[in-house]
Amino acid sequence: MTRRVLVVRFSSLGDVVLTAPVFTALKKRLGAVHITFLTKNQYAELHRANPHLDEVWSLDPQKDSLSSVIEWVKKGEFNLMVDLHRSLRSRFISLRAGVSVSRYKQERWRRFWIVARPRFGSRRGVRPVVERYLEAVGWCGALGKEPDTVPQLYLTDKVLEQGREWKKEMLQGREGRLVSLLPGAKHPPKQWPGTYFSELSQMLAWRGDVPVLVSPPDIPGLASDIVAMVGTEGIGFSEPLGDVMQLAAALAASDAVVTNDSGPMHVAAAVGTRVVGLFGPTSPELGFAPLGPSAAWIHLGHFCSPCSKHGRRPCWRGKRFCLLELKPELVIDALDDLFQWGQS
Repeated sequence: MTRRVLVVRFSSLGDVVLTAPVFTALKKRLGAVHITFLTKNQYAELHRANPHLDEVWSLDPQKDSLSSVIEWVKKGEFNLMVDLHRSLRSRFISLRAGVSVSRYKQERWRRFWIVARPRFGSRRGVRPVVERYLEAVGWCGALGKEPDTVPQLYLTDKVLEQGREWKKEMLQGREGRLVSLLPGAKHPPKQWPGTYFSELSQMLAWRGDVPVLVSPPDIPGLASDIVAMVGTEGIGFSEPLGDVMQLAAALAASDAVVTNDSGPMHVAAAVGTRVVGLFGPTSPELGFAPLGPSAAWIHLGHFCSPCSKHGRRPCWRGKRFCLLELKPELVIDALDDLFQWGQS
């Protein structure tokens, strides 16, 4: 008999990307299982081509009421709901639909103490969110040691071709490695200074690489502001990539990506592109470091960082030393390490 499992994660971009190993784990553990993934409509295409997933349901918060979602779940006759969102809404759905549920552990208290700890002494980090997602479906093992525990986005030939066309447009006949720079982040305190992105662009162009500034969909003017600082010689500028699959296509076609701690950081890692994630007011020890053999991150480990879970709070020191002291030279070194590793 085929079991029916509903996996729920409504948002945000990075969190949805990180659910990928759960589908594989369920297939391995349960064998004959039909897996449905429920997420918001703007993220529904991310896992549509995943061979370990049978069905994707998309939720439009503007049109679909909570009662209608509950009816969907009831009609689905699921044996199990894997709640990877752990919100009031997801809890209410499982309760009203009358389905057995398994939820991942958020480890809120540990995250709280990492942020609110006294400003001295050692601390124990939160387990990676992927590990906690997998634990919710009975997995136990060494994260990263098994290939299936690293998030992977499966892109169709059509999407990959879109990425190649985008890269061709960005290169404009120039030779060199295309390095996509994403200066955006959901919360401004997490954004690496624009002047540093401009310096990094110049350094990359001087040595023969082709830097491309990718304008984030939520801050469409940010990349163009940086272009105004450095000019356009040797530097590409992409129009905003508002669709997640356009973003995935562009990052998959890139030779490397530099980005703040953000959803695109996880997208880049999941499509297998070299990526350097920049952490300042947030920290990898909160469980959201990019995963994969081509992923790296930089965090200076100042005593005041992390100062918040998501990077919302303004810096209480007046200056964001956690990012101001993260110089472009450090990013160049991290990129060089990734390129050398790929050649070995």
